[in-house]
Amino acid sequence: MDADLTPKLKAFTTVSALRFRETAPLEALLFQAPIAKNVGVDFGGGAQYRPPLSQNIVIAGGVSALRLGAGLRDIYPGRHYFVSAFADLRLQF
Repeated sequence: MDADLTPKLKAFTTVSALRFRETAPLEALLFQAPIAKNVGVDFGGGAQYRPPLSQNIVIAGGVSALRLGAGLRDIYPGRHYFVSAFADLRLQF
């Protein structure tokens, strides 16, 4: 979902459910079986700011996380989340 809060400021958020289609290649690669098909839920959000109301200067940043499902918990025991933050500065003239 994208929401224009002001002409210069936009907020965005996303949520996705992820699954493996087939786990046999992954099981063969890792020498580990069984691995469940549920990867987890990916969610995140952030904001984008355009100071001069053009695409010449764009500043964006946010946070995203993956809540591990049974499939990734089989591979990474003891982990429940992967979290990342991001920032982007675009200058075009």
